[in-house]
Amino acid sequence: MKFLKKQLEDGMLTITLNDPERNNPLSYQLCTELITVLKKAENDSDIKVIILTGQGKSFSAGADIREFTEGLEQSSVRLYENGRAATAELFCLGAKYTKPIIGAINGYALGGGFGLACLCHVAFASEKAKFGLTEINIGLFPMVVLPVVRKIIGERKALELSLSAEILKANEACKLGVINYVVPHDHLLQEVKAFAKKIVKRSPAAIKIGLTAFNETHLMESNRAINYLNSLRVVNYKSSDLYEGAKAFLEKREANWTGE
Repeated sequence: MKFLKKQLEDGMLTITLNDPERNNPLSYQLCTELITVLKKAENDSDIKVIILTGQGKSFSAGADIREFTEGLEQSSVRLYENGRAATAELFCLGAKYTKPIIGAINGYALGGGFGLACLCHVAFASEKAKFGLTEINIGLFPMVVLPVVRKIIGERKALELSLSAEILKANEACKLGVINYVVPHDHLLQEVKAFAKKIVKRSPAAIKIGLTAFNETHLMESNRAINYLNSLRVVNYKSSDLYEGAKAFLEKREANWTGE
């Protein structure tokens, strides 16, 4: 991997965006590397939680402007295909991902980086982190990240930030729900790992079914969502993990999860 670093420890896979000299832009190669790692991690039973962070002063400053400028000479079809294979695929994958992704937002999260922070299921931010949808500054509107951003912060605020390119401090982003917690910069990964360790102890089967339920019912009409969730509840009821969890509770011991 050229633009990613990986470390697996106690069921937690830490993925670090690693192109710090350019502020970890969401280049074609970085995105395709991240897609590959996430797909593999989702099918690896040894990995319970993914932690996503950035190297250097940025989490991700968004699009690779140099790559984007060079791409303008390509045909519209090629631009579309490249986008579909990179950022579009990444955000589609994130929208249906069934293992928890915990964001450790260490610095600037701008444009696509803002979207990537919103894609995380839970996000912590350094007190030094800054957030913004800054694409309008170069004559571009935030397209691919728009669905996940409006899901997190709502229609009106997503539109306001898209038009204004306002830069938010970490505490402001927290109030909007972009992140869950603001922590001291030097303690960021420590706090994230402490939270992630709690998830590692939970039933993998329940988490997978639960994230599927959460993802699939986001825009579903209420009655349809209830019926769909009732069906998924049956799947959860029939899981070996639920049987083991109930038995462990009655026997006052730790559960031995299998993920089945």
